[in-house]
Amino acid sequence: MHQERRLKQRVPVTFPPEITVRYANKIFHAEPTNISKGGACIIMPVKVKPFSELVLVWEMKGQGVVKIEALARWCKPEGFKFKVGLEFQAITK
Repeated sequence: MHQERRLKQRVPVTFPPEITVRYANKIFHAEPTNISKGGACIIMPVKVKPFSELVLVWEMKGQGVVKIEALARWCKPEGFKFKVGLEFQAITK
């Protein structure tokens, strides 16, 4: 299996904010586990195909809404959900 080389150090997310994710013309809720400038790892209720595009909408209290276009790099089972590694493509506020 190919090992991904991380360019930026990821920081664990200590509070589980909810992120709205648009994937395959459907909307899901996800929880981030760690995040960096270049990507993140999230827990989703559905399996995501590698190299598919996702749109994340993150509502931050007092700072507005952040929209992130991301590319799924990998997906693996995590209990009844799936852990997905993301690479950010574009971030807008």
